Amino acid sequence: MTMYSDDELLELQESLPVSNDDTTYRAFMPAHRQPFITFRLARDDYRAKSYLHLFEVISDGEDGKEIGLVFATTVVKINGRNLQELAEHLQSHKVKFVQVFDAGRWEEPADHKKAVITSISYEEPQKEPAKD
Repeated sequence: MTMYSDDELLELQESLPVSNDDTTYRAFMPAHRQPFITFRLARDDYRAKSYLHLFEVISDGEDGKEIGLVFATTVVKINGRNLQELAEHLQSHKVKFVQVFDAGRWEEPADHKKAVITSISYEEPQKEPAKD
């Protein structure tokens, strides 16, 4: 698992394109400590959540197939493969965005050790009806 120093993160971030027209898929963008994380669900469907409201990062460890992010009002579930490094960066609030792989937009990464996100879903708690 690769952990980057702040200088290495800055160099990596500056070296990678971040526009919506990227030709190479990246499951996530490591970065310096961030105030928000953006979830790129589809080509034009983005949601951002504040790291201030992130209470817990749950991961399946070495399997690297699932990550759960428990925010104040939402649970975000990330599914894919090779997500161990992403989980570590999320714990440090050092991820700028995560994005779902879209086969119509990118080729599958040739390196099968690279992270690939197959789905991101949101669960918002059911509100209890007010008691009289």
